[in-house]
Amino acid sequence: MKVRKMRLFRIKHRISLAELARFCGVSAQYISEIELNPEPKLGKEASARLIAAFSSVVEGRNHGLMCLQQDFLNCKDTLLDAVEETTYEL
Repeated sequence: MKVRKMRLFRIKHRISLAELARFCGVSAQYISEIELNPEPKLGKEASARLIAAFSSVVEGRNHGLMCLQQDFLNCKDTLLDAVEETTYEL
């Protein structure tokens, strides 16, 4: 069965239909229909919205990774120390 490459990319990088749909401003079902029916060409507007949605997901994840990296660098030397769970913040 042929599918659009975006489906394989989305699955490989664990991007949910709901996450992509939220950034695209459409339903998850609509995204699924686009992925599973690769024959009709998408219009320019729909294509641009999908690419922008993927870009937003990637940018958001990049920001999250940068925060993770910074938090780790800030506490790596004390990461194994005991602290009060309810009062300590990173």
